[in-house]
Amino acid sequence: MVDLEQSLERLKSDSQFQITVGLTVFFLAIFPAYFAYAASVGGTGGFGPSGTWLIEYEETIVESGDETIFVEDGSTGLVSFYVPKHEGLWLGVIHVNISYSESDESGVWLDQCDDVTAEIDASELSGYIEGGSTLSVTSTDCGNYGMEIVLELNYTGEDLIREGTQSEWGEKLGEQDDNGRGNVSVSISVDTNSGSKPGPLDPGPASNNEDGEDVIVFWEVIAYELSFSPVDDS
Repeated sequence: MVDLEQSLERLKSDSQFQITVGLTVFFLAIFPAYFAYAASVGGTGGFGPSGTWLIEYEETIVESGDETIFVEDGSTGLVSFYVPKHEGLWLGVIHVNISYSESDESGVWLDQCDDVTAEIDASELSGYIEGGSTLSVTSTDCGNYGMEIVLELNYTGEDLIREGTQSEWGEKLGEQDDNGRGNVSVSISVDTNSGSKPGPLDPGPASNNEDGEDVIVFWEVIAYELSFSPVDDS
């Protein structure tokens, strides 16, 4: 009781003590309101204001290369490349393209495009999204054909409009930040189709012939960052 009486007497006479007590009461009063506000603007998935955001992918090609390989008829060739770690960058996708034209056929008749199959072996990568990746392609016609190794679960590369907080969507769109480092191998198989003179006696001495095919393998690794711009809902 004595302590309480002394504190009351001091509160009446000591201006510094009055200020200290006043500030203590003030902060005790506003803390619950502050945390309620922070929860309301932070959303359920992160800190910062919640709202509608235009999310843009800022993409960079961090690795690329190409190799031309001659694959003999009925055999398989191999092209390999390595993806190193890039600090501070998310990797979104690895594009792999094959292209070929009829380059090795000789004879007097029209050329006929070969059958080419390409398959990616991504087992030595640190990780990738199997369900979204295209790891093989087969062609019976000359041209360009694409495959891709998807490294980020929700990666699109296209602008998005989403509701929530920046940190919430930053986590959702950049979760697999260690995926995509390591070795990639692409196997190329060729079965030649040689054009020949139509008729029951062909193929024969007058038919075309070839030993195999030149196939170009091109790859590029796409990294990205995200930028956020508020969208006016009014």
